[in-house]
Amino acid sequence: MVTRKTLIRLLVIVALMAVGYYWGEKLSAHWDILRTYPYTWHMPSLLAALGCTMVAFLTDAVLFQACVNRAMQQKLLSFCMGFVLFNLSTLLKYLPGTVWSYTAQVAWFSQRGLPLARVVYINGLCSLTAILTSVLIGAVCGLEYWALFGGKILVVLGLALLGNVVLLCASARVMAACVRGVQRYVTHTIDVFPLAPTFIVGMQMIYVCQWIFLSLGGHYALRGLGVAQPWSQLSAVLFALSFSWVAGYLSLLTPGGIGVREGVMYALLQPITDVQTALMLPIAMRVLYLLVECCFGALGSFLAVRWRIFSHAPVTLAPATP
Repeated sequence: MVTRKTLIRLLVIVALMAVGYYWGEKLSAHWDILRTYPYTWHMPSLLAALGCTMVAFLTDAVLFQACVNRAMQQKLLSFCMGFVLFNLSTLLKYLPGTVWSYTAQVAWFSQRGLPLARVVYINGLCSLTAILTSVLIGAVCGLEYWALFGGKILVVLGLALLGNVVLLCASARVMAACVRGVQRYVTHTIDVFPLAPTFIVGMQMIYVCQWIFLSLGGHYALRGLGVAQPWSQLSAVLFALSFSWVAGYLSLLTPGGIGVREGVMYALLQPITDVQTALMLPIAMRVLYLLVECCFGALGSFLAVRWRIFSHAPVTLAPATP
């Protein structure tokens, strides 16, 4: 009898094979163009790409720290501790099974007597806000390509605006509805904390800044490889990055959305840019993501060991707000 775990593993293998086949076809179809293109290495642009991507990734640690402190109703995390916990978790997302993504957070929270349910709530809040903000940014940038996408982009923009307004005006109810969907998989009762609209707006603004830096990272990465990139094409980069990130995040069968994110990015860029940009940007961004995640993950691991963050005494948990 096939167990659920075996079935999931088989689905993951099939998904990875499909992604590999897709990219194999695309690369082979355009191999001559890629092989003969006069690539050049421009180190200042490549360093600028790396720096912009690092700044973008640092905003995740800022948001994680802010959400933890707000949910716990006390200043539990410093920025450095939030950086360590978040980046240790990010590094583990490439292991099979989404549970590994939260291992470091669960270990640290449990050492302090904090329930797993709080970890679920905090990450759910960050994920929901990130998805809605990313779709809104992508839809706004997509308006420039109205001739290609037509009314579809208006529908996406309208839904994104509606989702963000609902989250802003009724965050507690929205999170309560999400909690009911995952409560069956968590043994602890998940407390829902009402958040001020100003806090939600602050999160959204930070995510907007994050996407600006990520699009600059993609822009400079292509320039660093010698692919011509006028500044007018920055909206195309932002359009493809934001939508592809959402697709990769929602792809449960591929570790870290690998392959899926790049495939969606290529599909969105193909009709609005040249073939070099459409093929090189997904590869360049994945390399940047991996490089920054490995650097931040290694630094987080070093600091975790040096500070012995998993061996501190428990702290008092503030009561939930009704």
